[in-house]
Amino acid sequence: MKLVKKYSSLISLLTIIFSSHFIDAQTGSLSGRITDSETNEELVFVNVRLDGTSIGTASDEQGNYNIDYIIPGTYTIIVSAVGYQTQNQVINIIENNNTVKNISLSHEVVEFGEVLVYGASLKRERITEAPSSITVIDAEEIKRNSGHSQIARLLENSPGVDIAQSSLFDFNINVRGFNSSLNRRLLILLDGRDLGTAFLGATEWNALTTPIDDLGRIELVRGPGSALYGANAYNGVVNIISIPPRQNTGTRISLGGGENSSIKGDIKNGGVFGNWSYRLNMGGHQGETFAQSRKGADFEYQGLNPVLNNELIDLNTDPIRTLYGSGRLDYQFDDSGIITLEGGYAQVENEVIVTGIGRVQ
Repeated sequence: MKLVKKYSSLISLLTIIFSSHFIDAQTGSLSGRITDSETNEELVFVNVRLDGTSIGTASDEQGNYNIDYIIPGTYTIIVSAVGYQTQNQVINIIENNNTVKNISLSHEVVEFGEVLVYGASLKRERITEAPSSITVIDAEEIKRNSGHSQIARLLENSPGVDIAQSSLFDFNINVRGFNSSLNRRLLILLDGRDLGTAFLGATEWNALTTPIDDLGRIELVRGPGSALYGANAYNGVVNIISIPPRQNTGTRISLGGGENSSIKGDIKNGGVFGNWSYRLNMGGHQGETFAQSRKGADFEYQGLNPVLNNELIDLNTDPIRTLYGSGRLDYQFDDSGIITLEGGYAQVENEVIVTGIGRVQ
């Protein structure tokens, strides 16, 4: 009886060993490395699984992953990680072979409010990883608060922002205090272009040639940015990004009006033909200035010469008028690269600006 049991145990052991070698001979394996598509750095704890099965693993501290004992055939692997776009890749597992599949993952906007920004480092990065304090005003918020049609006022509810409106269309904006007339401490960009006037460096908000309806997002970067942007970024940067023409096609006509006899109107047309896309717009607005003439009033600016004093007293109180037009032409390459040609022209009449020596026109 004992001899029978010994033979039975030996047969079972040989069967297990034979089955193990048989399974090894009938399977293949999968391995590879997972990296960030922008930085090429390894990504750890990324989930990798075979679709339709319970087989899976996660990448290690070097970004490597490995799955053994896969029955030969064609599979779809699903690679996922928080903050990255999920990838589906088709692979072929060959008997007695190791299939190598390296994967690069791209960032995505995650659902719990984390967004990608560009203005802090001049590269796309998650807002939680940016080296500066940033506020993002997205397209939905712009649309919700665009009734006043004034781009500068979109920033008025952002933390740390000081806005002084000295006339119907004139604004002085700064962050972290020390606002002043003709402020040059905050750099204003539109699609990467500096909006400061060549002589003063300050932004003439009344002369912007892109309507508020064509804006896609605004990034407010607080803190010094001169190392990246140069002059006028002493206290921060406002990066205004318009909607690309490819995503903003068709014709739009808008009219509006409000207090101080203000009226506005503009027309926009955009289209796509092949790899090219374009946007053209023109319009204008006018309204009464906040300033009133001091002619005939018993008032003088002490210490100023009579010539300058008379100029200040004789301010023109005719309505402020602005006419503008702009155009943008994009060429989209097949590899997602893009070339943009953009320009505009504005003519402003009767604007009154508050300066350190009083109102000028």
